[in-house]
Amino acid sequence: MDLRRILGGHAVAAAVVAIAMPALAQQGGFGAPGVASPTDEANCGRLEGQRIAPEAIGLPTSGASVTSAVMVKAQPAGPRPPGAGGPGGGGQNAGSVQPAVPEYCRILGYIAPKDPRAERIQFQINLPTAWNGKMMQMGGGGMDGSIPTLVTNATVAGVVPQPPDKPYALARGFVVYGSDGGHQNVPGPAAKPPEWMANAETFQNLLEGQLKKTHDVAVALVKLRYGRPATKSYFFGNSSGGREAMVVAQRYPNDYEGVFAQVQVMPYTTQFLIDPWLRAQAQKGAGAIPAAKVATIAKEIRRQCDSLDGIEDGLVSNYLACNARFDPSIGKPDLSAIRCPGGVVDAGETCLTDAQIVSVNKIHAPIALPFPLYRDVPVLPGWGTGEETANNWRQVGNNPVNGPEINNVNYFTKDRTSTIFTADLTKYASQIQEFSLRADPMAADLTAFQKHGGKLVMKTHTADYNVNARWSYAYYDAVVKKMGQPAVDSFMRLYVGIGLTHGPRGFNPVTGEVLPDVADFIAMVDDWADRGQAPSMTQTLSTMDPDPPFAVTASFPLCAYPRYPHYRGSGDPKTAASYECRAPA
Repeated sequence: MDLRRILGGHAVAAAVVAIAMPALAQQGGFGAPGVASPTDEANCGRLEGQRIAPEAIGLPTSGASVTSAVMVKAQPAGPRPPGAGGPGGGGQNAGSVQPAVPEYCRILGYIAPKDPRAERIQFQINLPTAWNGKMMQMGGGGMDGSIPTLVTNATVAGVVPQPPDKPYALARGFVVYGSDGGHQNVPGPAAKPPEWMANAETFQNLLEGQLKKTHDVAVALVKLRYGRPATKSYFFGNSSGGREAMVVAQRYPNDYEGVFAQVQVMPYTTQFLIDPWLRAQAQKGAGAIPAAKVATIAKEIRRQCDSLDGIEDGLVSNYLACNARFDPSIGKPDLSAIRCPGGVVDAGETCLTDAQIVSVNKIHAPIALPFPLYRDVPVLPGWGTGEETANNWRQVGNNPVNGPEINNVNYFTKDRTSTIFTADLTKYASQIQEFSLRADPMAADLTAFQKHGGKLVMKTHTADYNVNARWSYAYYDAVVKKMGQPAVDSFMRLYVGIGLTHGPRGFNPVTGEVLPDVADFIAMVDDWADRGQAPSMTQTLSTMDPDPPFAVTASFPLCAYPRYPHYRGSGDPKTAASYECRAPA
C-alpha cells in the first residue's frame, strides 16, 4: 500500500464547489445573499435530492446526495421530558428545563464510496435560519458507527462539558454537522472484528477520510443554502472525537480555524493494541494485580503525593511531581510501606508481593514499544498516578473482556482466537507500523495549522485511565521542541483537568464529592479564532446547579500544562480563587 498516496496532499486538497444544480448556485443560494429566508420551509425542502459532485470533495468519492431536508421549527425552553439527556452532554446532571431550540434546516445524506463494496458515509447537517456565519463539525466516539449525539439531538446543550446556562452550538447560530465515520454500528458481541474493517476504503474513512469528506460536503451545502461560504470552520471532539480533532489540525490544517480536542486518543495504536498487550505480558502469573488491591495502591500514592499541592484534600493536583516519584525512569519508587511481609507470600488485599510491586512499577514506567511507531514522540510515558480505582486502573485480568483491543489484535493477526496474552505482535510489525501511520495523529509539526491562523485547545484529565494524560503531555512537549514555546503559546493550549475521568466527570476519591467540570469551551475557541482573544493560562471549572438560576456551588482552577493548582494556604478549598496555577519546581 502506498502510504504517500494515502496521506500526501490531504492538507492542501482543494474543495472545488461543483454543484449538480448550477441554476440554484448561480442564484447565490435559496434566500438573499448570506441570509436564509426565515420560516421558508420550501427553501429548506428544495435541498432534498441535491447532489454534490465528486469534484467538490477533496478526497476520492463517488459524490454525495441529500436524502432528506426538513425545516425544524423553533422550540422554546420548557420542561425536560423523562429520560432526556443533560444540558452539558454528560458534564452535569440533567435539570428539569430543556433548552430552547432555534429554527433550523435538518439535512440527512450520504457520501458514496469509490469502491462499491465499501460503506457509505452517513451525515447530518443542521443549518440554522439565524446563521452566525460559522460552522462546527462534531467528532464521534469509540469506533464511531453513528452520527454524534451533539448533531442528532438538538436539545443537547453543547460540547461536553458545556455549562447549563450557556447556549449550545446550534443555539449560537453555528451550522453543526457530523458523520457516522463511514459505517453503522451492528448490535451483537464484539468477539471478532466488524466486517467493515476488512474493506480498505471503509476502514480508511474511520481513521481519517470521513472527516475531510464530510467537511467538504458541508462546505458546499452551506454555500448553497446561504449564498456565501462560512467565515470560520471549527472542529470539536471528545475521546475518539478528540483523536479526530488532532487529525484535522495536522492533516487538513487549511480547513479549520479552531479545534477543540478533549481526552484525545492520539496514539490510537498504542491505546488499543500495544499498551494492553504490554500490560498483559507484565501481569502474567505472580505479577497479576487483583482489582481488590488497587485501593491499597491508591491509598499509598495519595499518602506520598496529596500534600505536594499545598493541601491534603484527596486530590493529587501536583501531577508531574507525583508521576515522577513513581516512574522508575525518573525517580525511585518506594512501595515498601505496602509490601507483604517477606515479599513472597501474598498476605491479602492490603499488601503487594515483590512480583506485584514490579508490575506496578512497569505500569508507571515508559512504554517499551516493541518497534518504532512515533517519530516525534519516540518514548511514551507510563500511566499517571493519584486516581487509581478498581474500575479504571491498568490492571489486566486473566480473562479480559471483549473490546477494541481484542478486535485490533484480531485485525492484525487474522486469528480470531488471538488475545493480548497470546499474540506475538512483533510478527506483525510492518502492518502495525503502517496502521499507526494512518491512525495516530502524533506529528508534532503544526506549522501549517499555525500559519493558516488556526487555534488549538486541548484538554486532558488526570483521572482518565482510558486515555493516558501523560501521552498528551509528551505530545505537547514534542510540539514545543519542534516549534518553540513562543510559537506554541501563540496558537495552542493544553489544559489539565485535575481528578476528571474520561467521562469526563470526576469525583474526589476520598470524599466522593463531584468535582467542578464545566467551562464555556465554545466561547474560548471562538473568541480566540474569530476575535483574537487568547485564552488565559488559568481557566475556571465550575460545578453548577442544572436548573435556573444555575448557581455555582464549587469551582476549581483549570491550569495550562505544565502548571498545576496549588493551594494558597488559606481560603475556601472549594473556590478557585484559593489556588494559583503554579509552574512545577
